Amino acid sequence: MPNGAPITVLYTSGTTSAPKGVVASHLAICMDSLGTALDTRMTDADRITAMLPLFHTAQLNALCTPAIVAGGSIVILRECAHRHHGHGWQAGAPGRVRRDRLPQPAGRSLPGTMRRRQPGEASWLIGDNGFMNLQDWLGREETIDDVVTATPYAALSATLDWPPPPGGRPAAGAALPYLWHWLFFLPLHQQSEIGEDGHARRGGFLPPVPLPRRMWAGSQLEFHEPLRVGDSLSRTSTIVGVKEKSGRTGHLVFVKVRHEVRRNGSAAVALTEHHDIVYRASASADDAPSPPMAAPATSAWQRGIVPDDVLLFRYSALTFNGHRIHYDRRYVTQVEGYPGLIVHGPLIATLLMDLLRRQMPDAQVLRFEFKALRPTFDTHPFSVHGEPSADGKSVRLWGRDHEGWLTMDATATLA
Repeated sequence: MPNGAPITVLYTSGTTSAPKGVVASHLAICMDSLGTALDTRMTDADRITAMLPLFHTAQLNALCTPAIVAGGSIVILRECAHRHHGHGWQAGAPGRVRRDRLPQPAGRSLPGTMRRRQPGEASWLIGDNGFMNLQDWLGREETIDDVVTATPYAALSATLDWPPPPGGRPAAGAALPYLWHWLFFLPLHQQSEIGEDGHARRGGFLPPVPLPRRMWAGSQLEFHEPLRVGDSLSRTSTIVGVKEKSGRTGHLVFVKVRHEVRRNGSAAVALTEHHDIVYRASASADDAPSPPMAAPATSAWQRGIVPDDVLLFRYSALTFNGHRIHYDRRYVTQVEGYPGLIVHGPLIATLLMDLLRRQMPDAQVLRFEFKALRPTFDTHPFSVHGEPSADGKSVRLWGRDHEGWLTMDATATLA
């Protein structure tokens, strides 16, 4: 790409919701990084055009991070010589020309070709090697081996205020409490691979979704056999879903990963988990917050939790989770714009199952599913609740914040 070649960013959705904020955030990144004055013209709430000189593809990927090519999100077209009509724009395979109703920045001309995504068609990302299809990550697998050791078990027991077992460590063969498998199969990224938010840089096993916020949205688990201290295990993870949506708070990408845990040497699956990850744009002053849902007024079980920064740090350490929103107050408030440290979604889910364990220590759980509905911050205490069903075959569990709003909703199905 020649120096100064124009990059045209087009947002062409028919929706009037917050994706325009996604565009603005990408333009702000470019402006801050290059100190370049943008010629930006917004004709209505759902359409924006901006021109920006960049120097090469690597800069485009690094500074625009890169943007999604899709109806309802962002389109980035980059100049390439002698392509489509001799002087076209690289935007996937050749497609129909769309020149209608696109605003013209002063003194600049727009590209002549643009391929519009058809309903159900895949989305595209700009990467180091050109355009990438998000759906190409479907079916991608990785396998990690691990051993259920006593020290993480004992450390989480202490963190949750369980009395220590004799000798301070669980005995070999002790059953791992439900959800404590999250202490194992930890991602071991090198320090040089860590991004600004504390996560590993995008790419690798998970698709490099270019939206800056990444959250654990929920999980659905099936427990087939107990995992025990001393077990040698393998976990095979497969990407089984990648979906895009435009919601009240902007553009969203959902990635679903299936995890299957087996004892080494066995074909039988001991645990199956479907893990939902959501990516979204940075918060904007124009974002409309999701309406909260009131938690049930009464419950059979209840336990209060004080989410201080030590609790959050200990859980981050136990799960080797470097995400700064859980322990770096300056980052989470000044960069991400939250009012305080965020309590880990899986920690709240663990506390829900821990409540069930305290109330029904002999219960055999067949399935557990939870959905995170609202962030929980360390600025106030919160509570976890449970209500067994009338037939005794399931328990509804939920998290409640200090204002009475429902923060997590879950169901445990019993044998």
